[in-house]
Amino acid sequence: MANMQRWGRTVVLAAVIVLFVWTTALADHASVTFSQTNSNAGGTAIQGVATGGNDGTHAGVGVVGKSTAGAGIGVWGRATNMSGNNRGVLGETASTDGRGVYGKATAASGVTYGVYGESNSARGRGVYGTATDATGVTYGVYGESTSTLGTGVFGSANRYGVYGSSSSTDGRGVYGEANASSGTTFGVIGQSYSTSGRGVFGLAPAGSGITYGVHGQSYSTSGRGVFGLAPAGSGVTYGVYGQSSSTGGTGVLGKASASSGTTYGVYGQSNSASGRGVLGVATDTSGGVTYGVFGQSDSTNGAGVFGFATAGSGTTYGVIGRSSSPAGAGIYGLSSNGSLAGRFDGGIRLNTTTAKPTCDVSLRGTFWLTQGGAGVKDQLEVCAKDATNTYAWRTLY
Repeated sequence: MANMQRWGRTVVLAAVIVLFVWTTALADHASVTFSQTNSNAGGTAIQGVATGGNDGTHAGVGVVGKSTAGAGIGVWGRATNMSGNNRGVLGETASTDGRGVYGKATAASGVTYGVYGESNSARGRGVYGTATDATGVTYGVYGESTSTLGTGVFGSANRYGVYGSSSSTDGRGVYGEANASSGTTFGVIGQSYSTSGRGVFGLAPAGSGITYGVHGQSYSTSGRGVFGLAPAGSGVTYGVYGQSSSTGGTGVLGKASASSGTTYGVYGQSNSASGRGVLGVATDTSGGVTYGVFGQSDSTNGAGVFGFATAGSGTTYGVIGRSSSPAGAGIYGLSSNGSLAGRFDGGIRLNTTTAKPTCDVSLRGTFWLTQGGAGVKDQLEVCAKDATNTYAWRTLY
């Protein structure tokens, strides 16, 4: 009888404890079927241990949570302390091929998420991954998709869809790799629908050093380090656009570092009937010494600028120069060491069909051919001064 009384008091006490825990839990959640509390420091309220291995069909599961509700939660972890580095759910594995937390969405259709993270903090991270090993090829977050139209990692935001940061002296903030050996693949592809957007934007904010906003590299024998395409059928578009604000800067710099072969620092091509393979514009109007296109060669057999018109017929020009200034020159040659300012391995044609200007000091040394009409000879003259310092056109023929 005494044992029965003690057993009855124990059952009543347990029921009171369960009722208290259940009532307390109701304040945090709508309904709780079972609850267990452990107030000890470092304690565990509920622990599930599965010692059995994989039987070929099912793996051992320490804790299983299941919800049949339309908006239910199979397992819900909540860390209510307002400070400290706590975890709502913590997953850990000691396996060399394990997953600390593994999420799987088995539905064959619909927008589903294997793992979904959400943060309401103004400085929060919906999903945060960290790989703490100091060596080895590690990934803070690794995404993989086996779909032919899939995306390994997809980010969507009002500011940064994907943001990458690296503190290493040899690091990559964002690294993309397309390892297929064929097909049109992209290591990184950026797309913007904004009328003033950038598909890919690179910024190197360091105040010194040789930095690159965007750096492209290709090992292919027919590759492109950087390839730009503007597919719009109209409008002023640019396949590649470079801009520099530095007083000694370069908008676009092309460098071919091979010591042999026919290479090009910058190569431009246009298929338009009125196109320009390369167009250079110097817009400054202050009177400075500017160049629309500037070419330089350090070779003992080099050419600063080389123009080649390969068509086998038609009126073509290897190099054409034009000036709109009344004191300008379409083509200007300068020799700084007594060599020839111009050399022509072929004939020179003066096609002066405009009105002959007045000979003065600004035209000194200018040759002018006046084309005669039917029955009248041509006249070749040079603008020069005589011993009395009088400038006039002097007839050579």
